[in-house]
Amino acid sequence: MTLAVVLVLALSWGLSLAWWAIFEPISAEARTTNLVIPAGTAEAVARGEPPPFIPNSLTIGRNGRVRVINQDVVPHRIGAWTVPPGGSAIIEPADTEEGVACTITPSGTMPVFLDRRPPITSTFLPAALLGLPSAVIVGLIVFVLRRIDAGAEGSDTGE
Repeated sequence: MTLAVVLVLALSWGLSLAWWAIFEPISAEARTTNLVIPAGTAEAVARGEPPPFIPNSLTIGRNGRVRVINQDVVPHRIGAWTVPPGGSAIIEPADTEEGVACTITPSGTMPVFLDRRPPITSTFLPAALLGLPSAVIVGLIVFVLRRIDAGAEGSDTGE
C-alpha cells in the first residue's frame, strides 16, 4: 500500500513539474511592447507633473523588447538610449528593481520588470493538492482489495 501511495505522489509531482517546465508565462514570449512618449512630456516633467499616458513602470516578457516612440519635440533618454523627436528606438531592457534613468518621468527613473518563470518550489502545492487526495483514494482501494482478497482466500479454505 505504501508503494502505491508513494508512486501516486511521485506521479502527481512529476505532472506538476512537467507543466512547469513546458509552459512559459504567456508574457515571456519575444514580443515588442510600444512605449509612446506623447507631445508635451518634457514640459510636464519640467513642471514636476507626471506626463500623460506614461506608465509608472514597465513589465515585459523576459524575451521582450520595448519600442520607444518619441512624439515630443525634444529628445528623451531611457537608460543608455536617446530617442530623437519623431524617432523611435527598440530597446531590450534588463530587469532593474531600482529603475533605469530616463527623462520621461519626474523622478528621473522608471522601474523595468521582466516576467520570470516561477520557482520550481511552485510545483509543490499543485502536487500536494493533486497527490494527497489521490494517494488516500489509492491507499483505500488497495486496502479494500486486500481485505476482499483475504476474505476470498478464507472462504476457499473453509469449504
